[in-house]
Amino acid sequence: MLSAFIEIAPTTMHALREAIATGQTSDAQRHAHTLKGSAANLAMPTLEKLAREMEHLIGGDTDEAARKLSEVEDHFDLCVNDAERYRNEL
Repeated sequence: MLSAFIEIAPTTMHALREAIATGQTSDAQRHAHTLKGSAANLAMPTLEKLAREMEHLIGGDTDEAARKLSEVEDHFDLCVNDAERYRNEL
């Protein structure tokens, strides 16, 4: 599961970024929801919380969602780096 997150989640994050940039709210919500689920499955509570907030913002205030995206991306990068380090230690 960890390896799948490391390999697939960056694509999901990129798709979320693109969907927000192009105003595709339905796709953006789906990608945020996917990211939230992945974070929950891997016990990444802060990323899960941020993705949940993002999912709700996309449904209403897309400008605020766009501003929140950088916070989500920053924490996402930390999670991926931590996951890679952990996988390499196994």
